[in-house]
Amino acid sequence: GNSLYTTYILKEIFNKKITLKLIKTFPSYDFNLSKYYSYLTNQIDDNNTSEVLSCLEFRVNKIELKELVHYSGHVENDLKVLSSVISENSSIGGLRLYHDSFRRYNIEKLEKSGHINKIYLDIAIWLEKKGFYKFTKSYYHLFKYYIKAEKYKEIKKYAKNNFLSKSLFNGYSKNLIKNNYDKISYVASKTKDWSLFIFISELNRTLNSSLSEYHDEFLQHFEEYFNLIISIYGLQKAYEMLFFEG
Repeated sequence: GNSLYTTYILKEIFNKKITLKLIKTFPSYDFNLSKYYSYLTNQIDDNNTSEVLSCLEFRVNKIELKELVHYSGHVENDLKVLSSVISENSSIGGLRLYHDSFRRYNIEKLEKSGHINKIYLDIAIWLEKKGFYKFTKSYYHLFKYYIKAEKYKEIKKYAKNNFLSKSLFNGYSKNLIKNNYDKISYVASKTKDWSLFIFISELNRTLNSSLSEYHDEFLQHFEEYFNLIISIYGLQKAYEMLFFEG
């Protein structure tokens, strides 16, 4: 609302020389801030930067963002223009939008144009190239974006007997494994794939027998497991494990 608009304007004029000419360039306040968001996006070289940021449900650093957008050379300038609607914290993963209203503004435009699934698919392809098991953001978000892009076959290829062992070997906890289990279950239901139902049934049985509420081998041996992750993958991987667990 009005306080959010005031916040945006204050962030925009920070470190700028305040003049009447500058103030007059700002659009008048409207309820959903669409005038201000239009004012911002009209200034950037390529709106793909704001589109990608709006479709991302996780933080990215600048290098990752440049890999995601179509024209990486525009990113630095685009981020300067969009600075008032962006929150940046390198210690917890980098950039993300400051408020969901700007996300909704861009997503509504993408939905009307029919381009939103293309953005979702671009994000999914980028995550997969990073390595599903290797890259924590990929393990956490890849299936979600393939579902958003309605590319269910891309998820089915991960439904293999080594899914659980590879997940544990790469440092993922029961909660993160269960998160992907739920996505595979959704795909099985959506596509009526009986072989996938069998897979998730067996996976569920294994999860409940080894990582149940009353007999959780992961928690029982967490200290040894955590130290092993550090020795194999390093401190960064261990930090990501804790970060994604909240």
